[in-house]
Amino acid sequence: MKNSTKVGLVAMCLGASILVPRTCDYISEKKEDKLERQEEEQRRQEKELAAQKEAAEKARKEKEYAYFDKARDSLLAEMGYNKADVEKAANLRESAYEDDEAAWKLRKSSFVSRMRLSGFSGDDREIQQGMLYYDIAKMVAAKSAQYAAEVSKLLDKYNLRMPGAYEQSEEITKLAGIFEDCLLNNKYYDTPRLSGYINAQEESKENAKYTVATLMHDIGIMPKEEYSDYDETKTINWCGYGEARQDEVRAAVKNIIEKMPTDMDNAIVDIARKYAKYYPVLTDIKDIPAQYAECMKDICLWYEAGESGDVYSADLRGDLVITRSISVYDSKLPVNFFGEQDASYKLVSVEPGKWQVVRTDKNGKVSKTAVFTHDTDYVLKRQLWTDCKVGESSFSYEPGTNMGVHVRMTEVVYVKEREIKDDKLPKQEYDRLFAKQDARYDSLSAECERKMHLADSLRHKPDSIYWKASHIADDKLDEYRKSLEQAEAMAAQVAVVQKQKRK
Repeated sequence: MKNSTKVGLVAMCLGASILVPRTCDYISEKKEDKLERQEEEQRRQEKELAAQKEAAEKARKEKEYAYFDKARDSLLAEMGYNKADVEKAANLRESAYEDDEAAWKLRKSSFVSRMRLSGFSGDDREIQQGMLYYDIAKMVAAKSAQYAAEVSKLLDKYNLRMPGAYEQSEEITKLAGIFEDCLLNNKYYDTPRLSGYINAQEESKENAKYTVATLMHDIGIMPKEEYSDYDETKTINWCGYGEARQDEVRAAVKNIIEKMPTDMDNAIVDIARKYAKYYPVLTDIKDIPAQYAECMKDICLWYEAGESGDVYSADLRGDLVITRSISVYDSKLPVNFFGEQDASYKLVSVEPGKWQVVRTDKNGKVSKTAVFTHDTDYVLKRQLWTDCKVGESSFSYEPGTNMGVHVRMTEVVYVKEREIKDDKLPKQEYDRLFAKQDARYDSLSAECERKMHLADSLRHKPDSIYWKASHIADDKLDEYRKSLEQAEAMAAQVAVVQKQKRK
């Protein structure tokens, strides 16, 4: 065979070997395209079917709602439902809520309002204690404005402003409000504020630390990393100042703020002690015998009730009375020594830890128990009693479960009487400061109650008719659904029969 022929055959074989795989690839690609088109068509049909089902379900629900509304409205018309009364009642209720909110705002608008309107009632509001709180609130407002002006003046030197304050006057007002909220009002539950205690130096010092930290945060001057919940909208715009300059400003602001709680605590003590002539419990600790000073360290002017934040007046009224109480037991004390009619008993300290009960009968005869040992001591306690005398005592006993006797005694050891017995606030002073506020609060509360009562009376009969009609309409709707389901089932059966006939 010629060489040219051989070359031609080889070329044809090579061409065929190349062409066969390419043809197979082409056929495979066509099959894949067809399969993909089929899957896409199936997805489209499924999506279209789901949309049809959703539209059918929506149409069914709308049809049921329309049926229910028509049935209920027809029944309401038959039963004499008065829609005008319902609308009037709704308007009255809305107006009552507005009155209630206005009364609430009045009650929460100031420390004095909260103290007097929650802590006192009736004529008890018209006493000097209300004036005490008024003077405290007035002082806090004045000092808040003073320290706010100092902080604002400092920030102004650095061309800084609090968020939302464009003028210095706005900034001072805003700062003063923050200080008052933190120091007197319950802005947030458990926010540190003035202690409200007289003679409680340690309490005030500890409280001042938290108050300063809270205020530094509230005015938006603390670095973000110190507070995980720090709000960017409350942050001072530092105008590109670096950390060193920011720390300098923070230190200067803190130096001003640190003076404020202590200053206000001292001012509160000074104000409170002016009222010691009415309430001797407010007497300066240095004017009380040293052995009773411990009882005077926790005199509270006001307290707050839980998470509600309501402020209640503390009980300051009455003479200042210090008592000492003791409770002892001895297994050998005879029960028959006690309980003798018309006899008086007294527990006597023979020496530290040694006791004896002394009985004096109606004829003046004195009897004593044997000296017994019980290693305990008297407990001092402050009371707000009246008409007490030093030396007055109360005695009680209780037989032991198996043997011996428990003996308890309380004795008055110190009395400081009220310098002025009547703490009634002069009417003209009360009217000038509080009467208008009280009248407004009482009026709003009464109007709210009147409107709610009228709204309830207007709505009572229409409401009963409305709910009765609604229940009947619900029953009718159930019957309507069942009839539709039966009709659909019957239509499906007919369709199956016709399909079989066509086959």
